[in-house]
Amino acid sequence: MGIIFLTIAPLGLAISFIESLKPILAPGTYLSELILGGSSGLLYFIITIVANGLIYTSAFFILFLARKKNKNS
Repeated sequence: MGIIFLTIAPLGLAISFIESLKPILAPGTYLSELILGGSSGLLYFIITIVANGLIYTSAFFILFLARKKNKNS
């Protein structure tokens, strides 16, 4: 019985850890829940996808431009 609990416990911890990283892993989902109050539907998914795209694209360009600026210096 103890072996079963020892194999199941890390799965619960991993799920809990992923839930705590939700604002970092999927910021669009987090923002959509704040804006729309956790509702679902087509508008929710569109806002989520667009927000994730904008956030990750802007983060990529900021890192890319900072890296390019350092190479030119």
